[in-house]
Amino acid sequence: MFQKLVAMMIAVCVVVGFSAGVSSAGETDLLVQKLVEKGVLSAGEAQELLTQTKEEIKKQNSMGTNELIPTWVQNTKIKGDVRVRFEDIKDKAAKDLTHERLRVRLGLESKINDQMKIGIGMATGKPSDPRSRNISLGNSTDSYNGTDNYAASAKNIQLDYAYADYTPFQYATITAGKFQNPIWSPWDMIWKGDITPEGAALKLNYPVASNLQLFMNNMAFILRNPDSAIKGVQNESLYAFQPGVSWDVTSNINLKSALTYYRFLNLKDQPRIAYSTAVANATNSTYSGCNQGAAASTACYTYNYDSLSPSAEIGFKNPFGESIGSVIPYASIFGDYIYNISHSHPTDGRGGFDAGVKLGYQQVSDKAQWQLKLATSKLGRDSWVDAFSDSDRYKKGSTNTQSYESILEYGLGKNTSLVVDYYYSFLLNKSASAGRAPENLLQIDWNLKF
Repeated sequence: MFQKLVAMMIAVCVVVGFSAGVSSAGETDLLVQKLVEKGVLSAGEAQELLTQTKEEIKKQNSMGTNELIPTWVQNTKIKGDVRVRFEDIKDKAAKDLTHERLRVRLGLESKINDQMKIGIGMATGKPSDPRSRNISLGNSTDSYNGTDNYAASAKNIQLDYAYADYTPFQYATITAGKFQNPIWSPWDMIWKGDITPEGAALKLNYPVASNLQLFMNNMAFILRNPDSAIKGVQNESLYAFQPGVSWDVTSNINLKSALTYYRFLNLKDQPRIAYSTAVANATNSTYSGCNQGAAASTACYTYNYDSLSPSAEIGFKNPFGESIGSVIPYASIFGDYIYNISHSHPTDGRGGFDAGVKLGYQQVSDKAQWQLKLATSKLGRDSWVDAFSDSDRYKKGSTNTQSYESILEYGLGKNTSLVVDYYYSFLLNKSASAGRAPENLLQIDWNLKF
């Protein structure tokens, strides 16, 4: 009877210690150890008590029913990552360049009630660059203003995203604010992964059968609004509609495919979006002096960019059989296509595509796991807006180019990995000054996530 009473008291202490932070886990373990030494509890009883109590606390925290911890704490998740990068660029048309770069991201997600949640994220980067959260070591974050000569300068932290989610039904989520891109694509040729659109999105996911799910990703992306400093520019926006399907063909084969329609409003004859590439013969077609209140030398879009883009990926578990499944547990083949269908469009350079394969683990999240990706990408000059495409491709995301890319990722431990990424890119059409001007880009990343 006495031992049961002591065990109950210890359980209360453990709950308080682990839930409210009154005592640390180490102190609680020490208390239980002393009682084992005095013969009050056996070693087995002590271990069982601690294990059961910890599991109960985890269960209460996950369900938001732990009365000793404020509800808002239980409903809030924090995540983040740090990436340290070495980058080397070799370009026959320009001098070689070496960068040491850093990217830091920190985010939280908090559940307001059963149907609503918010997300807020901060990240390094230049305030005006939509495609990169990198900062170069040895430079001021504001180096785009021409102030590069600062050693050990402090680095800027920007608002990366801030959004509100409303889920009126289990299969529907409405998002408003600045959010992660809802459009699915197996590769980043069209959309650089760091871009966080601004506006609203609607995501629908409906299971038709146990092995078949239909989805619909929709987005209203505000590009520029009337309070912009550029006079005469009305609401410039992008609307995207993406119906798709995810089908488990067998227990080891999954097919995911989608068709995206992009509709731009008020883009043609407007000033080019900032951070478009300015490389001659490798950027969207523009002309000067579009009479929109900007300077006469301003580059303005010649065409619009309404587009159709089919995407697909087929994945295989144990593609080479169970005997080597532990070495190559997953493989996939993927591809995207983009075609400019605007009423005002160029006669050529309207299309683009990417195609590739993945081998190894489906995701690298632990020690000795690995993944290899091989892909080629081709973008016609006016197939897509070059302010959104992969900025690591030829001279910060130029169009009228083709790239070959290989990525090898290896797990160094839980939630940390080493990545080697190599691009070989060149112009599709020869330039009078630089021929096809090939560029070699090597990136070596150390990733750490929490």
